[in-house]
Amino acid sequence: MVRILIIDDDLDILETVGALLEDRGFEIFSADTVEKGLEVIPRLSPQLILLDVLFPEDSYLGFKTAGTIKAKYPGLPVFLFSAINREYAFALEGKAMEADEFLVKPVNIDRLVSLIGQYVK
Repeated sequence: MVRILIIDDDLDILETVGALLEDRGFEIFSADTVEKGLEVIPRLSPQLILLDVLFPEDSYLGFKTAGTIKAKYPGLPVFLFSAINREYAFALEGKAMEADEFLVKPVNIDRLVSLIGQYVK
């Protein structure tokens, strides 16, 4: 079973996306802060991380966290997701994102499942 960690400050997103992915056979873990998410990665050994872009304390926190995760766990796929569009996300960051994929909320679950399959065997 593929283990996915979802990091998002929106509890509705954690519950909804988590439940939809669980229904598709994934093992889901969630964290409502970046700090909690980073703390559990070594223990949970997720095979993919789904990470929100915008957090109340820092509009760039998702970008920064993706870079932190990729530096420490280079083989771990990180998908950013947000209500902002991809072009705006690139403009905000000013450089190529360090995430593997960028998804716009609301997330199309079929597309997400397909992408997960491309990154996790």
